Amino acid sequence: MTTRVCADETCEKPVLARGMCHMHYERWASPYRKAGLPLPPKQKVVRKPKKCSIEGCEKKALGRGWCSMHYYRWQNYGDPEYLPDRRNTCTIEGCDKFVVGHGLCSKHYTRQVRYGDPSITPIIRGDNRARFESHVDRSGGPDVCHPWMADIDRGGYGNFRLKGKVTKAHIAAWEFEHGQPAPSGKDIDHECHNQAVREGTCEPGICAHRACCNPAHLIARSRQEHRASTRQWEGKRGSDNGYAKLTEERVQEIRKLLAAKIVTQDQIAAFYGVSRSTVARIRAGKLWGWLPPPT
Repeated sequence: MTTRVCADETCEKPVLARGMCHMHYERWASPYRKAGLPLPPKQKVVRKPKKCSIEGCEKKALGRGWCSMHYYRWQNYGDPEYLPDRRNTCTIEGCDKFVVGHGLCSKHYTRQVRYGDPSITPIIRGDNRARFESHVDRSGGPDVCHPWMADIDRGGYGNFRLKGKVTKAHIAAWEFEHGQPAPSGKDIDHECHNQAVREGTCEPGICAHRACCNPAHLIARSRQEHRASTRQWEGKRGSDNGYAKLTEERVQEIRKLLAAKIVTQDQIAAFYGVSRSTVARIRAGKLWGWLPPPT
């Protein structure tokens, strides 16, 4: 072990403090002591961080005079300037990143683990139209239905989160196409479903047409127009549906009883097994309003 000597060139005594031996230190400190002054603070030497000793590398040295990259190369391969084999790149076409597992880079390996497909596109943020289009299948062409491929509710309609709230996918498709919100007081109707029902190729009610997001199949109609365009469905829902409590005949009977004012609405509701509000809506024409008046 080497011993540090005094900073004075003519002195070879060991260092006591501040790089000086005992004699030179006392000579330097005595004027301050006699004057009753504190010793000046020791000046800190600010050293610049050493750079990596590898030529052309400007990174900060970590150990053995090398930066972290060259140090770990020496640690793993025995040579700080060793370059890993660049032939082991990701097997996904167009990706030249290093393989971390199963022939995939870190990004594609994570997608494989999370979604089961390394080529799947992650969640799109900041672009609502692009995020919407990523869930619609338009591969069939402009004339066929474009089904919604994401979340679908119990009614068969697609759900899409837009402006902080859940919107029906077909309504969002209409708004994206026209660049404005759906008109107030109007419904976005699937004309593809109406046409299929008229042709007899589709049944009324929940079907695949409700998930269609083809703007050419969507029409903004008023509630009255929407109801008129689907009148043939009402008979299906009432007369032909085995679970329905009311039929056209029963509704006409209820209308006659209401017109005669013989019994109350509560008594009518109890007799037919429906709620009082249903009877009130039939009386107001809000239910089964398309039926002709009773004869």
